[in-house]
Amino acid sequence: MVNNQTTYAVVDLETTGTSLDGQNRIIQFSCVLMQAGEVVNTFDTLVNPLCPVSEEVQNLTGIKQADLKQAPTFEEVAGSIYAFLQETVFVAHNIQFDYRFLNYELERVGYPSLDLPGLDTVQLAQIVYPKFISYRLEDLSRTLKLAHQPHRADSDALVTAQILIKILQKVATLPQATLKQLAFLGQSLVYETGRVFQIAARQKQSESLANEWVLVQDIVIRRPQSQTATSQGATYPQSDQEKVAFFKNKLTLRKKQGAMMDDLQTFFKQKKSREMLLQAPTGSGKTVAYLLPASFQALAGKKVVLATSTMTLAKQLGEEYQTKVAPLFDIPPQLVESKAKSHFLSLKDFWSSLKIPQNEHVRLLQMKILVWLLETQTGDLDELHLNQEPYLDSMAASDYLKNDDIFYPYDFWQRQTTRINQAQMVVTTHANLVSHAAELSSGQAVLVVDEAHHLVQAAIKSNQEVLDFDAIKILADKIAVKMQSHVSVSFYDLINQLLLSKQQFSELLRALRVIDHEIIAIRTLFMAYLMPKKHQKFGITEVRVENSKLRGLIKANIADFQRIYKAQAEFSRLNQSLKTRMLAAQNFGGLSQSHADLLQDYFHLVSQLEQAMILYQKLVLEKVEQLQNPEIFWLSFVYGQENAHLRLHFGLLSGRDYLQKQVYRHFNKVAFVGAGIFTRATKAYVLDQLDLNPGLQEQSYEEAFDYRNQAQAFLVNDGPDFTRIEESQYVEYQAQMLAQILRDTKRQTLVLFNSLNSIAQVYEKLAHMGLTKERVIYAQGVTGGPKKLAKRFRLDQDKKAVLLGTGTFFEGINLPNEQLELLIIARLPFQVPDSFINTVRYQRVQMQGKNPFSQISLPEAILRFQQGFGRLVRSEDDWGALVVLDSRVVTKGYGQQFRHALPSALLQKEFTSQKISQAVKEFFENHHSHTK
Repeated sequence: MVNNQTTYAVVDLETTGTSLDGQNRIIQFSCVLMQAGEVVNTFDTLVNPLCPVSEEVQNLTGIKQADLKQAPTFEEVAGSIYAFLQETVFVAHNIQFDYRFLNYELERVGYPSLDLPGLDTVQLAQIVYPKFISYRLEDLSRTLKLAHQPHRADSDALVTAQILIKILQKVATLPQATLKQLAFLGQSLVYETGRVFQIAARQKQSESLANEWVLVQDIVIRRPQSQTATSQGATYPQSDQEKVAFFKNKLTLRKKQGAMMDDLQTFFKQKKSREMLLQAPTGSGKTVAYLLPASFQALAGKKVVLATSTMTLAKQLGEEYQTKVAPLFDIPPQLVESKAKSHFLSLKDFWSSLKIPQNEHVRLLQMKILVWLLETQTGDLDELHLNQEPYLDSMAASDYLKNDDIFYPYDFWQRQTTRINQAQMVVTTHANLVSHAAELSSGQAVLVVDEAHHLVQAAIKSNQEVLDFDAIKILADKIAVKMQSHVSVSFYDLINQLLLSKQQFSELLRALRVIDHEIIAIRTLFMAYLMPKKHQKFGITEVRVENSKLRGLIKANIADFQRIYKAQAEFSRLNQSLKTRMLAAQNFGGLSQSHADLLQDYFHLVSQLEQAMILYQKLVLEKVEQLQNPEIFWLSFVYGQENAHLRLHFGLLSGRDYLQKQVYRHFNKVAFVGAGIFTRATKAYVLDQLDLNPGLQEQSYEEAFDYRNQAQAFLVNDGPDFTRIEESQYVEYQAQMLAQILRDTKRQTLVLFNSLNSIAQVYEKLAHMGLTKERVIYAQGVTGGPKKLAKRFRLDQDKKAVLLGTGTFFEGINLPNEQLELLIIARLPFQVPDSFINTVRYQRVQMQGKNPFSQISLPEAILRFQQGFGRLVRSEDDWGALVVLDSRVVTKGYGQQFRHALPSALLQKEFTSQKISQAVKEFFENHHSHTK
């Protein structure tokens, strides 16, 4: 099927709709015949569907109803199409649609269905390009640098043919051992797609493995690269002239950036201050400004840890170092990214999973991973750009691998640990820093905290965990049922096969029963003594648990708690032994498929139980007695709900009295870097949350952008007071305002909301008004999650998409130039005041005689407001408009503090609700005219 004589018919259809319901028709058929990597013939025709074509399809394809009037009907071209495709291999991008739809239409007009072998370029691309972010045709063509006009069948067919050529070329370069595995797993792919690998494996001559790869068991992986720490004498460039010479025309010296470099270099060298805060506005080049002096610290023998708020930013930081700073040095310091073990593939578990039958989806993932292993040095699963995948969760690295295991020298988690220990510079996230500060530091290490104001939330989030008593009971029951079931395949068969003895089975069951019984006894104690009867009202109830009461309860019932600890340890030991015997039986072929499936299901439940019980270890008396003051506990229960779960929550209220002890004390120097951290309303709050003293050394720098000419703020001054109207009325107002602005100004637009519920309601109203047919509108929680929507928004071809978002879209997303020109803040970003955590925080502030609104709510909202605005202007040639629909920014006294938080040079103008849309429209028209 795959050779120089094979003729590929690469087909693409445009249709009136995607459903095979008898109502939809083909409006364009295109086919490219390809042989030996060359296009040998083409067939393209419009098709008159003899029915109306929706405006949405016309806009998407560019094919108008008038274009189709003179085109032949499908009945008239079906014979030509049928003949043209004979003796070919049918290829399509998502073959399940095109092949089925075409056969459906052929049958409708009296022709037999095509019976051709078929290849799907979507699955093939997913396998041979495992690191690509998207496999949509337009995204693939862009990534592979192929010319393409999306949603036109002729262009789609041609670019699919070009993609197939590239895929087949890459398949031919894969090592034979990998091809053999792909050939075996490829039997689960759609149509005959897997035969590409079968034939490639047969055609591949016996070969010695290239030096870049190594065979581990029967898996080919990229050979690990040895890294050794380097040391190079280098002198920090003090003067501007020295900096220009040092930059070697690879960097341009910027005044503010140079000043920040010098301030940090001085701070690192002097001994009197351990902490410093630098407020560097967006566009000042702060990343390079701290990376350069940090690199000199690394070369001087001090380990440097760089922490930022998200994994995406950590990756960007590493890339900026490699592209801008490392090239300045003859031998640059090594920089390694540090992540939790859950991010790394366990080679051993993956290898074992290949021996077990899997569903088609998992087989496709396994094929993708086999090719990825030929490319990756890190084994970081994030490189695959996949959303939540239960299979990958079960393939994550663990600690059970022993030193003498054949996989140990190649294990990605072990390799990362070694790299981090040897590295001179480490980049990580705030969350990982909070959890592993001691391991990341070497005592004399330097810490740079970028996006410093986010460190507090990382500390709070890392310390907010939930112990669900009822979930543990339910999982224990499920495992007991699985173990004692007498269906056709059972644990009793495993005993007969000597995989475990009767005694081991009894010990496993006994340990599980102790957990099952005692967890309910513990739950009863918590319910009776820590959930007061006065709180027993209908609905969800959250009750704070004082540390002293928790200690007292554990001390009074210590024997009950300890029985669970002992049973948990015994259950874990016995299961590890059983897993070892299972893997051994699999390797020697002594385990039937049905028994393998039984054990796979069993260990999946065991893993869930172990995860649910991790937090139970926090109830060890010694740990409870060592609790820090900021940590709190609370119980939650839903009264009136059948089978309601009792949950014990562990949390942290702030960074005060926590970050110094848990993080900062492990480092010799700590520099905090951020944009817009301090205003009059936020400074005291930020210092308190970061666990810093008001007298610490600090430095601020002037704004880097010309905001007077690059942006303008449009503020509504007569919006409704939502505190005096129903929520539905305010949603109606937001929708009406957005509809008018979006119709008048067709620019790439981000709209920031306070909640997913508001987004859903506004999106529904915009759809009802017809906006979703006029503009591409992405809505968080409605049309996808934040990661998917951010990708779609960035990749939008026309740069006229609209994204309704909250949460992460206020921060950490980089949308330069045409990727974002209009930013709309639908409502000032105050947190929900009546959540349990906020209620406790406010109570603590009130007990200190302070105002919770001014001490917590307002500064948090202002910081978030600043972060939101920071999405708009990202470079010196970037520009755009900010619209604030919440009139409190004008009408309330505290509104001035929000306005002061915006850049001082930014022009702010007030408008009525009726006039603001026209003003925004004129701004873009005038600015466009000016830039032309």
